Amino acid sequence: ISEYEFAWISRDPRILDGNTTLPLSQSYLAAITTLTLGGGNLCGGVLVTPDTVLTTAHCVSSDTTKSVVSLGSHNLLETPGHSRRAILKQIVSAAYRSPFDGHDVALLILNQPADLEDVALAKLNRDPNLPSPGDKVKVLGWGQTETGGWSRTALKEADMIFRSNGDCTKVDQRWDYFDQPTIMCTTYGSGSPCGGDSGGPLLLPGPNTDTVDDVVVGLTSFGGFDDRKAKCSHAFPSGHARISAKINWITSNVCSNSHDPPSDFACDSLPVLTLVVSGTGEYETKLNVQEDGGVYDDIVSRRLDLGKKTHEDRLFMYPTEDGVREYVFSFKSSGEVEHYQVWLGHSFDGELIRESTNTVDLNDFFSFELQNGTLTIVSDSLAPSVSPSISPTTDLEVTVEAPYLRVEILFDFFPEEIGWRLDSLDWREGNATELESRQPGTYPRPQFSSAQVTLNLPVEVGSKGSRFAFTIIDTNGDGLCCHPAEGHYSLTFVGKTNETSLGSGAAFGR
Repeated sequence: ISEYEFAWISRDPRILDGNTTLPLSQSYLAAITTLTLGGGNLCGGVLVTPDTVLTTAHCVSSDTTKSVVSLGSHNLLETPGHSRRAILKQIVSAAYRSPFDGHDVALLILNQPADLEDVALAKLNRDPNLPSPGDKVKVLGWGQTETGGWSRTALKEADMIFRSNGDCTKVDQRWDYFDQPTIMCTTYGSGSPCGGDSGGPLLLPGPNTDTVDDVVVGLTSFGGFDDRKAKCSHAFPSGHARISAKINWITSNVCSNSHDPPSDFACDSLPVLTLVVSGTGEYETKLNVQEDGGVYDDIVSRRLDLGKKTHEDRLFMYPTEDGVREYVFSFKSSGEVEHYQVWLGHSFDGELIRESTNTVDLNDFFSFELQNGTLTIVSDSLAPSVSPSISPTTDLEVTVEAPYLRVEILFDFFPEEIGWRLDSLDWREGNATELESRQPGTYPRPQFSSAQVTLNLPVEVGSKGSRFAFTIIDTNGDGLCCHPAEGHYSLTFVGKTNETSLGSGAAFGR
């Protein structure tokens, strides 16, 4: 961030570097450094509980052992050792694909809580109407002052102007693509973010000049960038993850994972599922929620070793005043489960909704809606299996003469997300002619959940051969690969005298 450097007032109280001070109330800032083969990456974040840092998803490393979190720092070269933390666990929004697709948020659970006598906790914005277009906001970070330059060891800040995504589209047409609820836009004030500023806070200043009432409204996802010059540019808008759009996800994950969530998160007021399980081997459990726009995101995802002990796990859901949403709970074990229970509420006074004893390799999943404290099952893996009614005109499970392409699809829990298309390709022109297709939504849930369909698609093969393209898509971008209810697909060319396997898979995107 170009412009003004400023110092941190330490407890002694020396002023370090620069001529502008950073009040102790902004010591919730965190620096995340990650070692790479090429050197290292630098990102920002904010401390939201004594053991939890909020940052952007694209800042998260696949190997947490190579990352260090520095708390309450101004000059990264002078951060005291007691202010550094390792990452015990990282939680990335499952709806995240790239910074430009939104949902760019992640939580880092630290190996040791921070001392709140030395650092503060950030205040997160929960009001979807803030900030207002035209409001002055402030961005902070240790990033580069120019593309390709060195990141700064001293924290810097710059004023920016919050704009509606529509206004930013007038400046940069790429915002037609970015215009969605979890991304917010800012334009140049006294500076703008560049490389190394990702994950740092976008602040809406409070009424007081001492920054005590400053609120984190966003996290930097990407700076303004000039493609022609391949460099950061003040002339283009910057993008930030909108906190209010992901506040429920943040709250549920904080309550489910932090050892000491502050009262601001109101964990005791949230609806909760309690899992009680004992036995041997490993288990994996997930709780997904349908976000606005139909995208599913993980609230909780855990993998634990039972170790012949009884585990009790609380999985916090979204506030009931947020409206009726669909949730998906899943549990999968390898080994013997002696006792398995799922409660709505707490295990000592809640409603028992799931129970199983002495089961080997238990695989349970169900979707439900929660309204006014009442849980309603929508679809259920333990319910009696009902084969979907397959119409030959709808699903092409018919007998045809060779040659044809046989496509076998085993759906996961979300069959309505799957679509496919078969094209004939012209050798010379490169044009594609659609032969058959099915749009997402053709295969409804729960009828096709975990069901298999066989598609026999006739093809005409010329004397010199023919080319075809088969495309399969998943509107949520996660394919058929993932728990709960893993699925897959396979392609086979059936000729008049033989069959040839063309491939199979489960992981694919939109």
